[in-house]
Amino acid sequence: MVTLPLPSLEMLAAVVVAFLAGACCPTYYATERLRGFGRATFAKIPYQPPPGMDREEAM
Repeated sequence: MVTLPLPSLEMLAAVVVAFLAGACCPTYYATERLRGFGRATFAKIPYQPPPGMDREEAM
């Protein structure tokens, strides 16, 4: 019988839990979360419109 050292069993358990969590999460939900993170991140970057254009017009 093969016995695995304790750290390997912990790593295997973490991988299984991560896989199950990912399998339970719908793809569209995960994509929307990533897009929301990107929007929140880029919203913090200051934006200057080109000369002669409104901010709303330039966006």
